[in-house]
Amino acid sequence: MEQNKEKPSSKNTSSQSLFKVERKVDVKPYQGDNNVIKLNQWLKKLEVYLNFPNIGEDQNISFARPMFESHAQNWWEIHKDS
Repeated sequence: MEQNKEKPSSKNTSSQSLFKVERKVDVKPYQGDNNVIKLNQWLKKLEVYLNFPNIGEDQNISFARPMFESHAQNWWEIHKDS
């Protein structure tokens, strides 16, 4: 009986290894609540994703900005060019 064995591919299209991770972002939008405890909890949750290897410091604002709603969105529009 002959066994069907898979051979590793000898084709290497790149000298670099790529590592792709897909993960759902589980951070609720921030409404702009004045409660300091809620704000700190939201920031800590967000920092988990901002520290992920594929998110550079230069991308932090682009990543977090869509999570602002209501008062937080209004605040951002006023202060983004400051």
